[in-house]
Amino acid sequence: MVKAVSFFDKLILSQQKMGQTTALSSALGVFTSLILTRKSLFVLIITGHLTRNSLWRATGLTAKGLLLGSAIGFSLELLRQTDWLPDKVKRFRSPLDSSVEEVAVANCEWRLIQILKRYGYEHQSFLSLYGEMEVWWSELPEAAVVFRRVGNVLIVVAAPLAAKENWLSVTRSFLEHCRRKRLDCLMLPVGQEFAAVARECGMRLLCVGESGYFKLPEWKPAGDRAKKIRAGVNQARNAGIIVEPYDPDSNSHPETRTEIESLCRLWLDTREIDALGWLLELTPFKLSEHKRYFLAREASGALCGFLACSPIYARNGWYLEDLIRHPKAERGVSELLVVEALKHLSAEGAQIATLATSPLAGVEPEDDFKIVARVLKLIYRHMDMFYHFHTLHRFKSKFAPSFVEKEYLAVYPPRFSFRPVLALVKAFEPNGLTGLVTSKLRKTVHQLNGK
Repeated sequence: MVKAVSFFDKLILSQQKMGQTTALSSALGVFTSLILTRKSLFVLIITGHLTRNSLWRATGLTAKGLLLGSAIGFSLELLRQTDWLPDKVKRFRSPLDSSVEEVAVANCEWRLIQILKRYGYEHQSFLSLYGEMEVWWSELPEAAVVFRRVGNVLIVVAAPLAAKENWLSVTRSFLEHCRRKRLDCLMLPVGQEFAAVARECGMRLLCVGESGYFKLPEWKPAGDRAKKIRAGVNQARNAGIIVEPYDPDSNSHPETRTEIESLCRLWLDTREIDALGWLLELTPFKLSEHKRYFLAREASGALCGFLACSPIYARNGWYLEDLIRHPKAERGVSELLVVEALKHLSAEGAQIATLATSPLAGVEPEDDFKIVARVLKLIYRHMDMFYHFHTLHRFKSKFAPSFVEKEYLAVYPPRFSFRPVLALVKAFEPNGLTGLVTSKLRKTVHQLNGK
């Protein structure tokens, strides 16, 4: 009987000791994960490999406890990075610097347009006038950085609006502002020229695609490279398709705007996912007084295609932003719209034009973010079912652009973390990755039922 009691006492003491060591180990795992922050996943991975070490017996720690603690710490860090924790728990939740003038775009649109006309160099620069943006201003040198804030991440549209010789000093000042306030910063998409400046400022770069540019005074769809364009153009012309400029601010044909809006809704219904927001939102008549428009009509007069172009002021150029084709239109309508628009823009004196970014095209593992670049390359090769990366790139490439520029995502602080990645997704889709996947599944089911 005494032996039985002694046995149970030892068992209870053993369980208490095990609970204490597990709790101690868990606390150490949480502490280590949070101290190491972004490397907490590394702690979680290597803990399993250390279980064979006699260190556990010497210290009284348990691998189970450390694994549990590391997992908890990693989860807390992930939640903190993605801004899912309450404000009181967030480590970096700070207001923007009140000493710097930052206002919503809606409150300074005229001023921003003036500086955009002087310094808007990237093809996306004009899109900085679109909604839900804020502006960081610099008086000397004159500059503006337009961004959207998602949690503690500032997502900057293209390069700063500043003279090229001031890009370096302006970017350094803005990043110093981010550093003081412990804010992450993403700039996208930026071309090769600004990418060199961003790297000099301590940002890391990730190639996210490439853009082809047309030198309008000399570009012609000639040679073997453009033979598919010529074939499409000829097919559309033989079907009686004509392209004409359109001024939405004119009251001569008010019904045309209704036609265009109907065409846009019809086109959106054919997309693989629901319409995204922010820079990818289809709002062709926003700031229409600054844009150029072209319509494609059948011989019967029915609207079968539409193109809206946004200015690239500092390069005397145009971004062919919204190219919409009726799902049942004749083949070659899109090609004819682009070719005719380039001719008109060139005749007006424009020097350059672009169809903008082919997402993930040309991505190769380079100096920064090699693992991420390899993942993006795999997505480009094998995820065409989710988004037609190859199809879009082939379409843009067949216009035989005069030259091609790589485009980058510039990241500060210069490290990989989950918070800016998820913030970028949320900027375009408020419901995040879940919303994107749900949208894709809903569209797929809808298209299958339609068949």
